[in-house]
Amino acid sequence: AVDLIMAHFGTSRDPVEKIRLGNSSRSPTIGGIVLEHLCPTIQNILQDGLRDHKLDLIIGHRRNHAWNVVEASTQTAPPAAK
Repeated sequence: AVDLIMAHFGTSRDPVEKIRLGNSSRSPTIGGIVLEHLCPTIQNILQDGLRDHKLDLIIGHRRNHAWNVVEASTQTAPPAAK
């Protein structure tokens, strides 16, 4: 996925052209690369080693998803006590 993205942006050295190449409405190729190659790769990385189910005290066994990893990693920590 990264090689495809690098090859896509490597077609030009002009910074303005690189901006156009990164805009999926003006260059649909980048949208296809991201959706067909980069997103599945990121999903595979997030799911690697992820257990099928998570034990929830209220619900019991709950299906684990890659999105749970994203949510858990983006939560802000509670403010430190003074």
